[in-house]
Amino acid sequence: MSETSPSRFVCPLCERTFDRPRSACTHCGSTVVVPLDDGTVYDSVLSMCGR
Repeated sequence: MSETSPSRFVCPLCERTFDRPRSACTHCGSTVVVPLDDGTVYDSVLSMCGR
């Protein structure tokens, strides 16, 4: 069984989603775009952003 890559990525600041990984969000300019499939990472980033 091979590992599958995440299908969606999200910017935790503006919550815009993307089909591919990005180094920055094209909507708000955030440099954090995380896999939407990984809720732990997403929650950690939100807490660091004070949300």
